[in-house]
Amino acid sequence: MKYQRFQLLLILLLFVGVEASMGQVRDMKVDKNETLHFTLHQTPIQISLFNNTTVEIKALNTNKVIDTKAIFAENQHIPHIKNTHYGAIIEGTYWIAKVNKEPFSIRFFKKRDLLNPFAEVMNIVYKEAKLQYDLKVKPNEQIYGGGARAISMDRRGETLKLHNEPHYSYGWGEKNLNFSQPLFFSSNNYSIFYNSGATGFADICDTKKNTLSIGSGYSGNALYITIGEDPKDLHHQFAKLVGTAPLPPRWALGNLMSRFGYTSQRQAEEMIEKMQAEEVPVDAIILDLYWFGYGQKEWRMGDLKWNTDSFPTHRKMIQKFKKKGIQTILIAEPFILESTKSHKDAEKANALGLNKDGDPFIIEKFWFGKASLVDIFSDAGKKWFWNKYNPLIKEGVSAWWGDLGEPEMHPDGIHYQLGTTNQIHNIYGHYWSKMLSDEYAKNYPNTRLFHLNRAGFVGTQRFSSFPWSGDVSRSWRGLKPQIPIMLGLSMGQIPYASSDLGGFCAGPQNNELYTRWLQFGVFNPIYRPHGADVPSEVVEYPDSVKRVVKKAINLRYQLMPYNYNLTWQQTKQGTALASPWFFENDIPKEMWDRDDVYMWGPSFLVYPVLEEGQKTKEMFLPNGIWFNFYNDDRYLGNSNITLPLTLDHIPVFVKAGSFIPMVESFQNTQHYNTKKLTMHYYADRTVGESTYTWFNDDGKGKNNLQNNQFETLDCKINQTSEGVTLETHHTGSLYNVAKSKTRTIQWVFHNVDNPVKVLINNQVITLQSEYNSEVKTLTIEIDQKENQKIELKY
Repeated sequence: MKYQRFQLLLILLLFVGVEASMGQVRDMKVDKNETLHFTLHQTPIQISLFNNTTVEIKALNTNKVIDTKAIFAENQHIPHIKNTHYGAIIEGTYWIAKVNKEPFSIRFFKKRDLLNPFAEVMNIVYKEAKLQYDLKVKPNEQIYGGGARAISMDRRGETLKLHNEPHYSYGWGEKNLNFSQPLFFSSNNYSIFYNSGATGFADICDTKKNTLSIGSGYSGNALYITIGEDPKDLHHQFAKLVGTAPLPPRWALGNLMSRFGYTSQRQAEEMIEKMQAEEVPVDAIILDLYWFGYGQKEWRMGDLKWNTDSFPTHRKMIQKFKKKGIQTILIAEPFILESTKSHKDAEKANALGLNKDGDPFIIEKFWFGKASLVDIFSDAGKKWFWNKYNPLIKEGVSAWWGDLGEPEMHPDGIHYQLGTTNQIHNIYGHYWSKMLSDEYAKNYPNTRLFHLNRAGFVGTQRFSSFPWSGDVSRSWRGLKPQIPIMLGLSMGQIPYASSDLGGFCAGPQNNELYTRWLQFGVFNPIYRPHGADVPSEVVEYPDSVKRVVKKAINLRYQLMPYNYNLTWQQTKQGTALASPWFFENDIPKEMWDRDDVYMWGPSFLVYPVLEEGQKTKEMFLPNGIWFNFYNDDRYLGNSNITLPLTLDHIPVFVKAGSFIPMVESFQNTQHYNTKKLTMHYYADRTVGESTYTWFNDDGKGKNNLQNNQFETLDCKINQTSEGVTLETHHTGSLYNVAKSKTRTIQWVFHNVDNPVKVLINNQVITLQSEYNSEVKTLTIEIDQKENQKIELKY
């Protein structure tokens, strides 16, 4: 403590005698709302301590400020800002920020190291209607984030457009994609979020070696700097600013059957029958453009009414699917073709984006024909659009696929209620998702929304949006970037990013690629094979492929208790489903940006196979003990291993101390049953204590958390040289156990010695065949009670 005070005194002395030679900063003061005010380069600036981990910086006399709806929390205006002779000081939980008048800077220090700033804002420039924030970046600092980018995780050295844009048949190297975010994360454990939905840029030490510049020329004025103790803590702190995702319907974690596209009711029904006849689990069917149109003959985009020639008894079809446990998902787009009746209706309802003369803006070169865009920002536009959705929901449609929401073609000069094209471009899809979320909350208050939407913004997760990575090339160069795309969005609290499993377009059928992509998908937030021109359904592939891919899909369903638990952790505190491997492990920083590995939840280390014909794979295992998920081989971490590859699965490892709840495979979530739950625990003497909470509910009700309609099973393990002790505590009613109202838990202890005796609730039981000496696993099956204790005595 004395040393810290000495450091602080030393820094204060360094600023004594500094005078404002250029007059950069004037009139610095703290007001009664605990906000620091000053003028920089003739631009009024406000700085407040938004909460204990986030600083808000605003430039005030800039462009029109448009509400992005990104920020979830209210500014707390924490009263820890003080004027000093050199400027001001802001104090957070474990850090301080020093605002210096001349030369201007905002430098951030950890309280334990008051001599070395870990972050620094060097300048705020507003010139010729363009706002730019400049930050100093240390020589070895790494910068992550920015949303979906088909490039390496570390974005340093890149200039990136902040502009949601599609790229047909993209692959590795595509810098700009459908879902950009003006949000970046530093290896020094801070993030910067430039809260503008306008087209902008991020120059990350490209033009200037150690300078990150971010800004736009159209709207927005605020920069949020959030500080964490480590990458995972930073992730949670950022969630406090922008919110978390609601619980999805459980069926959304199943196999979602999709292609471009099912051209008729007969084709859709026959494919479902074929999948079920071959016992391939499936939870939903997604209908593409043909549910309302006739293809290139007549697209009818915007009508959003059934093509009754191709789907003559669609209501019966939906109900037939529902009885089988299959949800129906329909595609919708915000483009309204001028040739449709809907265009005339929308124009009459004042629901469209306008030109400078106040008439509907006609996009002349849209691929599907001349079209206008819905004004998703106006009350009239939202009402008109929702009135297209609502009758279909009443018919039984379960969920939605929102396509082209970047918007895909978005010419300059479209006037919306909230602003013009470039002012609002990056929040168009975001507001679309918000419209659906708001309307479901009003009209279907206990229904969990599922909305696939390939575009969005910071905070879109709050609106139950599930993005995918766009029209990816069906190729190995298309598969490779799916890890950094998924993780780039996940770091920005967009937890349910996924891809068209198997690849979407512009490549021939490739059985190995299809297999590897669908194996990778097992450990993705959403499992949705989708493609054009070649089959996406596994039943259409040769038996050799079918055997392996069915095994992967069955594993996806066996892991449903584990995966659904991840969704609860996300909703509760913003925990990532898929995360960079340095979130959960102590990884050397020079290895942080490895693009072929990630964590699935806190327990699984996943190494997808990304190269054709690959026979072996070299992998680094982080500190700790790791087990091969498929054969229980034990590995010491902080080391490289090389393993032979098999087409049966991709390399997956389980961290010692992990709990993995599983069930037997099932055909869809209508048949999900936890009457018999298998709980795997991966023991090791290097892990003395481990805890886990398993969450469960009906998988449907939107308000279950608020109404306490769920159950939890708290598990705690202690392991010593004398044995293993497990204690569990159950709260809440049992769910998904059919009519028996009892649950059997099969505990599988991995990597344990054969115990001399086993005690359950202090009573000795006899065990014989339950111990497998070959793989060192012990299996104990017991009925669940409110409180239980299992002891393995060596």
